[in-house]
Amino acid sequence: MTKGFREMNEEMHKLAHVKLVNVMSRRALKASIAHWYRISACKTKEELRREGYYGEDCALCRMFIIERCQGCPVSQATGQSNCKKSPYKAALYSLNRWIFTGEWYNTDQDNIEAEIRFLESLLEG
Repeated sequence: MTKGFREMNEEMHKLAHVKLVNVMSRRALKASIAHWYRISACKTKEELRREGYYGEDCALCRMFIIERCQGCPVSQATGQSNCKKSPYKAALYSLNRWIFTGEWYNTDQDNIEAEIRFLESLLEG
């Protein structure tokens, strides 16, 4: 049985929506990567505070948090919401420690770089 015009039109709308979401998701991922490079370059706590490093500062979170991360590239890669099982939590810990105690270790920069590499790997995939 052939599809009618209405069914074909609905199907085309769904495909266009998926394509649009993919394009927007890719842009948000690129923006998130750029954001983490800026975080990595912060030399002072004030610079870091201005850049921000919580979910509300992340283009991906702003796009996907309302849906509990459904469709987020990070969530798709880890199978978890809220960036669980990603390098974000270790990076967040490092940044919070620096902001609140002033302590910064070599491993903290490694945590930031791990987040960047992780996000970049999602762009490649």
